[in-house]
Amino acid sequence: MNRRNFSIRKGARRIFKHYSDIVITILPCIIIVSFVGVILNILTEMPLFHGRPASEVWEAAAGWGAFLQILSNCGILSIPVYITWSAVRHFGGTELYGIFVGLALVPYGVLSGMEMSTALEQGELAYWNLGIMEIPQAGFQGQMLAAILAGLLVTVIEKWLTKRIPPAAYTFVVPFACVVCTVIAVYLLVGSAARIVEQGLVRAVNFILGDEAMKAAGGFVMGVITVPLMALGIHLALVPVQLQQIAAGESALWPIQVSSVLACGGAALAIFLLSKKEEEIHGPAREGVLITLGLGTVEPALFGVCCRRKEAMAGAVIASGLAGLVGRLTDCYSTSFGVNGFFSFLNLPMEKWVQYALMLGVSVIGSLTLTLLFASMRKR
Repeated sequence: MNRRNFSIRKGARRIFKHYSDIVITILPCIIIVSFVGVILNILTEMPLFHGRPASEVWEAAAGWGAFLQILSNCGILSIPVYITWSAVRHFGGTELYGIFVGLALVPYGVLSGMEMSTALEQGELAYWNLGIMEIPQAGFQGQMLAAILAGLLVTVIEKWLTKRIPPAAYTFVVPFACVVCTVIAVYLLVGSAARIVEQGLVRAVNFILGDEAMKAAGGFVMGVITVPLMALGIHLALVPVQLQQIAAGESALWPIQVSSVLACGGAALAIFLLSKKEEEIHGPAREGVLITLGLGTVEPALFGVCCRRKEAMAGAVIASGLAGLVGRLTDCYSTSFGVNGFFSFLNLPMEKWVQYALMLGVSVIGSLTLTLLFASMRKR
């Protein structure tokens, strides 16, 4: 039994190592999107001019906002393209096939995967009738897990065919078979499973945060599960929840998500303080402190530190849960979302800044302290 448990843990570590290596490769794209998102929110969302954003009082600001939206869309909506490319590159396949498959997952003129939940609830989702089954006419915008599986699948198919197809027929058979078979499999099998998980997640979050009877417990649970959801890329499925909450006037979810991001940064700070310059983890920990705590981009701390050190992951998860608990007990909410890190105060009404500061303090100081504690216990 112990040998079996060891094999399961070893397999899980290998899976997370593959996952983190794939996602870390696209960090520059994510950082670009974060910077652009901050600028867009300042120009088009924040009521800086007598309750109105700059884009409503200054024509040039509206123009810059519309122009920069191109970069934002390229970053957020095209994540599957970057992920499939990175996955194919990681597993040793032909990178061009990964780009082709990634583009097929975010088709032009088809409903965005980010909007699928809303369309389904409103009964406006269209389907392709393929004879044997019907599948939703929606892409996979914002999804990481499906994109990674697509990259792995196209690489496996390519390597299998390369060993069996004569060189003279390679150009005509292998590229076509790899791309077409992978895209069909993702839309018919992988995508269906991923979307079932996504829809269930949206319903669960709405229930957890919307039920007054389990308010405190719901905040703690949401805080605990947010870090693992970010590690799997499934947290992007919560965008429809954010949109619904903001449309209703306030979002309890966004403060919890920011707290979870900064909890990972606090854990990275602990590992940075514990590690030495010559250790492999020291560099990623430094980047996690600067980028995650400074800019609110979770990936450096999450994949560079927390996914590699279990004491950091445990500290971040528990601290995030405690921050979520505090947030719900103090009725902390935002009226917009998008700006992350410490600048996220601009997403909240000023009367909630004290409660929010308490949340972030619990998150960062709690993850720092718990990670140091768990690391000292591990050395004993």
